[in-house]
Amino acid sequence: RIFGSKGSHQQMVEANERVAEVLDSIHQKKRGVPLMAVHAAKEVLLEALRAFQPCFLVVDALDECESQDRLDLVNVFLDAAAAVSSGVKIFCSSRNIPDLELVLGRTRISTVSEIQIVPEDIEHDIEAMIEGNIQNSPFILEFLDGVSSDFRDHVVGSLTRGAQGMFLLPKLMVSSLEKKAATSSTDEILEFLQDLPLGLYDYYLSILKRTDKRW
Repeated sequence: RIFGSKGSHQQMVEANERVAEVLDSIHQKKRGVPLMAVHAAKEVLLEALRAFQPCFLVVDALDECESQDRLDLVNVFLDAAAAVSSGVKIFCSSRNIPDLELVLGRTRISTVSEIQIVPEDIEHDIEAMIEGNIQNSPFILEFLDGVSSDFRDHVVGSLTRGAQGMFLLPKLMVSSLEKKAATSSTDEILEFLQDLPLGLYDYYLSILKRTDKRW
């Protein structure tokens, strides 16, 4: 599937008839072979990439795949990069996973590059998102109107640090803060900020602990 401007998208075969011809030929040869088979899916991918150039292949969250599936997928991409040497760029995102580092470290493909992103790189973006979420919360805005600017900075700073480089976590934190701001004092808000969970797993766990056991 390819994506165009303003969110428009279409199947590759709609944009390039050559892709349809290639896939039809493969389909005739592979009749009865499921595309779930890695070797069959790999052949389809390679031929589609050759037929449709230039092409960007974007895969998000490789770390969410099972270990063997992840390695199979990366090896398919590496083979594709070697087989289709021009006109194709592959971008994959993942947390630091030892098996990925190992397989990428062993590749002989010189054009493999690693871009590391650390929390400090996106701290400004997370802070801006938190500010935006606060602006959309009447309860938090009303609470912050009655406190000093230093206290407001402390609230935003605590949520930003608590995010630990994740965008989902501060969104959950602001949601919890919104419930607190409607009924809590300044001291209670400070206590809430001091007790922020240290990670997404711990935050989900804290939500479960606060949930009525009947639910």
